[in-house]
Amino acid sequence: MLGRKGNPAWEIVKEGKTADLVVVGSSSVDSTRVGPVTRRVAEMARSDVVVVKRHPRADYRRVLITVDLSPASSWAVELAQRLAPRAEKTLLFVLPTRSDLMMASAGMFPEEIELDRKRRIAAAKQRLEEFAPGVDARRVVGDGPVLEVVAETARKRSTDLVVAASRGAGATRMVLLGSVAEGLLEAVPSDVALARVSATFRRP
Repeated sequence: MLGRKGNPAWEIVKEGKTADLVVVGSSSVDSTRVGPVTRRVAEMARSDVVVVKRHPRADYRRVLITVDLSPASSWAVELAQRLAPRAEKTLLFVLPTRSDLMMASAGMFPEEIELDRKRRIAAAKQRLEEFAPGVDARRVVGDGPVLEVVAETARKRSTDLVVAASRGAGATRMVLLGSVAEGLLEAVPSDVALARVSATFRRP
């Protein structure tokens, strides 16, 4: 155990520069919330990060891995395999809903929008089946606001760990922590693991 003086987040990040994994508690005041130190560590750490929100009683049994089907998502799958090799895993892709709003604004009929949505869901299911071959996991395509769908899926499956990449394909190289990854810290009651995407990653 090491003792340090100074800014807690900076000291944790500095000490974890050579570590493969940094593990932090959610908050010293309220375990259901994520404190500023934890949030800052999740943003700045160079390694993978696990935010512990529940008192550990056993190994992880049910893991939910959120993916956007980009190469960055593979880092989340690999982290989940390392943290919980024997756990029951679910790969979740959430279909963006902004296309529906754009088509409605363009004057398309509701029937046309619904037909297009079904086609996109079918295409997403096919891509998800082909994603991360060799990984034994249930594959689910969700539809709706990303954080709401992830939180609801985690609740229904009694998930004790949610895993995501620190940023997805939509983030620029300047973004250290994507909006979905940051939102997950508060959105789900389970532990959250963030796979740090390498700085050499390029948006496809």
